[in-house]
Amino acid sequence: MISNNITWILVLGYLVLSILVGNIAGRKEKNASNYFHSSLPSIVIAFACTGTAISGVMFIGTPGTTTIQGVGIWLAATTGGLLGVVLCNLVLGKPLSRLNKKFQTTTIPDMLVLIFHAPELRYIAIPCILILSIVFAACQWQSIGTLLNTLTGLDYTQATILGVIVVALYSVLGGNKSTSVVATVQVAIAMAACLYLVACALQVSGGSMTGLCRQVADVDPSLLRMTNTNLSLTAIISYVLMYGIGTLGQPAIVCKYFQIKEARLLPNTLLLGVISMVCTSLVPIVSLVMIIKIHAREIPPLAYSDACVPTFIATYCGPVAGGLLISACLAAIMSTGAALIVSAGSTLVKDIMMDWMHIDCNGRKGIIYSRVGMITVILLSVIIALFPTGGILQIGFAAFATFGAVFAPVIVLGLRWRRCTKQGAFFGMLSSFLLVSVITVLDIFDIWNWPFDLHISVVAMGVNIVLLILVSLSTPKQEKNFMPCV
Repeated sequence: MISNNITWILVLGYLVLSILVGNIAGRKEKNASNYFHSSLPSIVIAFACTGTAISGVMFIGTPGTTTIQGVGIWLAATTGGLLGVVLCNLVLGKPLSRLNKKFQTTTIPDMLVLIFHAPELRYIAIPCILILSIVFAACQWQSIGTLLNTLTGLDYTQATILGVIVVALYSVLGGNKSTSVVATVQVAIAMAACLYLVACALQVSGGSMTGLCRQVADVDPSLLRMTNTNLSLTAIISYVLMYGIGTLGQPAIVCKYFQIKEARLLPNTLLLGVISMVCTSLVPIVSLVMIIKIHAREIPPLAYSDACVPTFIATYCGPVAGGLLISACLAAIMSTGAALIVSAGSTLVKDIMMDWMHIDCNGRKGIIYSRVGMITVILLSVIIALFPTGGILQIGFAAFATFGAVFAPVIVLGLRWRRCTKQGAFFGMLSSFLLVSVITVLDIFDIWNWPFDLHISVVAMGVNIVLLILVSLSTPKQEKNFMPCV
């Protein structure tokens, strides 16, 4: 546990900096449309998307799970993350940029209605975005609570609320531009911290990656295999697909590509996205050190797997480095949480109040509605986070993958396949949403548990694709002259 005053000064300094940067960046927003939509440079797009993707899953959940299941889960998450970055830029980047220039799209439901001329698609898209954003945001608040509780001894509830207040102060007051700019700073901090963690882990273990792996092999060689008794090949495939293909369906990521200044900047976005994803995927190296040290009884066993990184920082990093690393972990987690509440808030205001209920949200009134919407999302997600159930990796991956199962097929095919129809989109999205929802409810109430290693979200994504294609081919063609040329 770290209780040094220097550590607290650094952490509090970072939190104050986040609030200041966010509010300076978003101080000029005058209406709801600008509050949720801004023109952004390539580095902001790349780093904001990376920040949304890595979240508490990569900084807290994946390292903890690696200590139990081995490096296979680490490699699966890294592979999926890189695949997601590449696919978003190559498959979605140019069509989304051109679509935005023509229609000024703001949200996923907004985009789907424009593509298919089908307002009824909102009835599936809106509840899906709101439910999953709230659950995924709760996962981030849980990560904050776990991190600060383990490292500082601060009560879990107090730690969670502290982190949420900071996120609220820069995201609610500043809006989309604020969260995107802050996310850029946060990911830059996280990248530097990840490189430091690698150096620190190698120093603690003796100085080389080869030597570290040998020591882990002496403890349990199965932990260095892609598959073992705790991790099947099917599960690895699930994680890669959930993270890789699932990225194409994340509203908080997809909507960033509406906002890129010029499509010609996409190569820069791809390069910066790959670099930032590689750097931030290095955190689980800490897991290997923890496996060795716990086996040697130099440190006690972890009370729970998600305490892996916080315990490493508390044990092997000094107060200054510890403060910087805590700030970096918070940066990765907060960037995701902020992006999610902006995404959900924009759906509440733009899709429900403005487009569905036809409420006047012009001028400052729209800003007030937008802030109230985001605060509502925050409160609901905090309530869930204060009563945590399950590990951060499992909850985070499940929410991330469900977004992908529902939205990835219809977004990709809607933009890239002219034969894709509104009927195909409707039944594809509906089937995947219902399938995941029913299985999840059955599992929560312990009525029936999904018995397969292949995650239900991957199955739901496959069902979505098959139905979307079959129904589209069985229904009349739609004019797609407004679509970008691909």
